[in-house]
Amino acid sequence: MLPLNMSDLANITGLGFHVLIPVVLLLVAGAGSYRFIARTAKAWRLKRRFKRGAQGELSASKYLVKHGFEILGAQTDIKPKIWVDGEEVTFNIRADFLVSKNGRNGVVEVKTGSSAPNPKNSATRRQILEYSCYYGVDDVYLFDAEKMKLMEIKFEVRGSGSHKNNNFALGVLAGSVITFSMNLLPLF
Repeated sequence: MLPLNMSDLANITGLGFHVLIPVVLLLVAGAGSYRFIARTAKAWRLKRRFKRGAQGELSASKYLVKHGFEILGAQTDIKPKIWVDGEEVTFNIRADFLVSKNGRNGVVEVKTGSSAPNPKNSATRRQILEYSCYYGVDDVYLFDAEKMKLMEIKFEVRGSGSHKNNNFALGVLAGSVITFSMNLLPLF
């Protein structure tokens, strides 16, 4: 079967060229308009989100200074490393603020909106846990820009597999020393 051309399409649909061509042009124009509107709407949402985030960070900086924090840095990047199957991988982390108060250093993450400032939000919790692991600070804070509330976050840290292996090795070593010592006691 040969590919259809415009005259075949006009014959199949029962429409003449005078109707078919404007219909095709309208469909193409509609698809293009939809893509343009969708892109514009996405750009507008991103712009609004970044503006809201910038306003939240400005509010946070004022709050922090007012409450005795010294701001050591804003939007501070670090490049931590992880190893995946023995291969080193680096990535970027950017905290909103590095702060200091009463001789303790901290990192502050600023969140806006209804769900992001909640420490129960998994994405937020993972982000601040990552900060607590990599920034080497004493304290980690989450700032709710909507409520103007600073929350200090502490994590229960359980040993990783390598720590468990180290503890096991220490236990075996201690047991060996005790057993060896007990065997030497009768000699004295």
